[in-house]
Amino acid sequence: LIATKLGVTSVFLIVPAAALVGLVVSFVMALLVIFGKRQPSMVFVALGTLTGSYVVERLARGWSYVGGQNGISSLPRLTAGSYEISEGPVYYYMALGILLIVYVLLRLLTRSQFGLVLAGIRQREERIKFFGYRTQNYKGITFCIAGLISGVAGGLYGFHEGYIGPGQLGPVLSTQIVLYTLFGGAGTLIGSIVGVGLIDLFSFYLSQIWNTGWPIVLG
Repeated sequence: LIATKLGVTSVFLIVPAAALVGLVVSFVMALLVIFGKRQPSMVFVALGTLTGSYVVERLARGWSYVGGQNGISSLPRLTAGSYEISEGPVYYYMALGILLIVYVLLRLLTRSQFGLVLAGIRQREERIKFFGYRTQNYKGITFCIAGLISGVAGGLYGFHEGYIGPGQLGPVLSTQIVLYTLFGGAGTLIGSIVGVGLIDLFSFYLSQIWNTGWPIVLG
């Protein structure tokens, strides 16, 4: 919307804006499903976020300002100064660079005091609570950090494809991202990257072999 309505295409403005939107939206969702007087169950958080993505999809389909059913098409190319960042090797290396920056920052975070608390929560949450840590807040903050990163990824994806539609906001893509993480390994940072690479690789080759039933094989 910033690019199409305001004509702003600078990558140095678009990427931070995408991160900010991801952070704000995830914070609102966290208020609904994580932050509260009672600690929510994992099932409640999972179903709550999936329901939230469905609500956002339905909202986008009925909102003419964002293109409704047709979405936002013909997105302009990102720019760095006077240089247009077109799809191809340049865009790939830009995305790879951002991925490496995010990975390094998350690696530093996991090795900090904050990261040690998260590791303790994963291993034995009740013991961490006994030490006085409000584990629910730590989970909510982590949720918001994930939303920030997802905002950056979504912004880059939209400009790479030149189109963003309601279908990319719903439960289908959300579930696919969860599968990426589970397949690669949820306990590591590199696992998500491995999961994306392998599943997309399998998807590509399976679709070449069986162009109608490949999702069944992948599943």
